[in-house]
Order: sequence, then structure tokens, then C-alpha cells
Amino acid sequence: MKRTFLLAFAAGALVTLFAARPAHAQTSGVRGVVADEQGQPLPEVNVEIQYQGEGPKRVYHQKTNKKGGFVRIGMADGPYKIVLSKEGYQSQGIEKHLGLGEMFDLCANNPQPGEPCKDLVLKKAQVVTTIQGAPGATGARPPTDAAAAKAASEEAAKLGATYQAAVDAIKGQQWDAAEAALKEVLAKVPDQPTVLFNLGHVYRQKKNLPDAEAQFRRVAELEPTKPEGFISLAEVLVEEGKGPEAVEVLQKASPTFEQNVQFQTALGATAMNTGREPEAEAAFQKAQALDPTNAEIEFYLASLSLNRNDVAVSVAHLQKYLQSAPAGSPNLDTAKALLTALERKQKK
Repeated sequence: MKRTFLLAFAAGALVTLFAARPAHAQTSGVRGVVADEQGQPLPEVNVEIQYQGEGPKRVYHQKTNKKGGFVRIGMADGPYKIVLSKEGYQSQGIEKHLGLGEMFDLCANNPQPGEPCKDLVLKKAQVVTTIQGAPGATGARPPTDAAAAKAASEEAAKLGATYQAAVDAIKGQQWDAAEAALKEVLAKVPDQPTVLFNLGHVYRQKKNLPDAEAQFRRVAELEPTKPEGFISLAEVLVEEGKGPEAVEVLQKASPTFEQNVQFQTALGATAMNTGREPEAEAAFQKAQALDPTNAEIEFYLASLSLNRNDVAVSVAHLQKYLQSAPAGSPNLDTAKALLTALERKQKK
């Protein structure tokens, strides 16, 4: 069996592997407008969004804009605690559950449009003063700027709706509409990793690989501890005919993801498809140690073993693959045919 054939069917299997990853467009978001007790929008409020669900703990940090508004998109669904704090004001915590693909408006239940969100009002911190003749509580209050609060709320709602339109367009494979909507979001809130990632995905579907590469590079820069940007960047580089560079990108990032089975599998796949077999085998072995139940890794290890003409080891991997691979696995038919041919060869 020729080496080129082995690489060809292995590469075909890897397409299925990466296509099975969850869609990154399916994320949640939250928005709101923070005001003081007089209804004045509060800029520069620290907004800390804490994920409270199972798994890795994630915390998102940002500040309200000059109109008191904030919006955060690209979060996993689940329970969150949103902590608001600003010097001179009492901190406040809000607990909300975000559904998959939901943009939750914290001001949605306001009795009147433009009024401050009842859950997003920060009270002045209590200060004790001993100065005689200090003004009493009868002093004039500043006027309520309901128009500013309303404008900020409407702006946040429009931005969330635009992002949701992009998500819907991606689901419907309407790539031009998705591109336009994502660019509109990025014009208002630049460097949002999930928006950039989805834009890279759209460019990739449109065969605009240079722009897809640029988006995924930026995602990897913004989220150096998350594997998705690096993996997608490597995939695009391979499509552009830059296989060696793809392997280098993943190898450079590999120390950060020693315990990430998705990343190690991607490194193995990329290295194998570019003829870097020692690196591929090392990465696949790491992935197998991290997830012994992943049957597909047995198939890839069988391919590598056969490429170096180690028939006995390849047969062992194929037997394990066929014993553990669930029905519908992408390489079942190929593995059966290959094992039959190798067992016949062993008998001769």
C-alpha cells in the first residue's frame, strides 16, 4: 500500500474530526445600562461577569461606556453573577442564567423606556462627616437624564440584535449577511474574540483564506489560553498550502495546551498531514493518554505505524479501533478493509 494513499485517507478522516466540533456561533450575551439613584448614567463602572457553572471558572472584565452602557457577547450558556463596582458607590451583585444563543437584556422589564434598570442602580457609599454647617439633605438634586439612559439602552439593544442577526445568518449559511453584521458589531466593540472567530469562519466558507487567517491570528493573540483560535488558524494555513507554518504555530503554543486533548489531536493531525510523523505520533500519544476513550486516535496511530511499515503495531491499533469505535464512526469501513489486507499479509 502506497504512502500517499495512507496520507489521503487519514486526511479525509481529519475533516470529519474538526467538523464535529461545536459551532462557535452558539454563544450567549448580556447587556445593560448602569445609573445612579438620580437616574444619571454612570461611566467607568467595573463590570465583572463571573461564570458560576461547572467546569473551568471564567471571569469577564469590562467597564461601562460614557452613557453607562455595557454589552458582553461570546459567553458560554449557564449561571452567572454580575458584580458592579465603582469608587464612591456601593457594589452590587446580580445573578442571572444565560441560555444558549441568548442576548439577555437586564433592562428588558423596565416599567418605562429610558428609566434606569432597577437592578443596575448603584447607591452612593455612606460617608460620615464632622464638618459643621454641612449642607443637609434638602439640597437640590441634579436633573434626571432619562434621555441619555434611554439612548444607551437602545444602542446596546441594537448591537445585540445585530449580533443575533449574524448568528442566524451563519446558521442559514447566508455568508454575505453574516459578514456584514459581524463587521458592524466589531465597528462598535472591536477585538471581541468570538465575533472575530465567527468572522474568520465566514471568510473561510467564502474561500477568502487570507482574511480568515488574519481573524484567527487575532483570536489567538486575544485568547492565548484557549485552543480554538490556534487550531482554526492551523487549519486555514494548511488550506493555503502553508502546512509547515501550521505545524510551527501549533508546536509553539503546545506547552500551554499539554493537558488539552482537542489541541493535541489537532497538532497530531496537522503534523501527520504535512509529513511530520514523529511530531504527529507524539501528539497523538499525548491525546490518547488524556482521553483513552477516543477511538479515532487509534486509527491515526495505525496509519502512522503502517507508514513506517510496522505492520504488527498497525494491526493492533486497528483491532482496538474496531473494538471501541461507535457505530457511524467516519473510518470504520476503511479500518475494516485495511485490517483485512494487513492480516492477509501477515499470514503469507
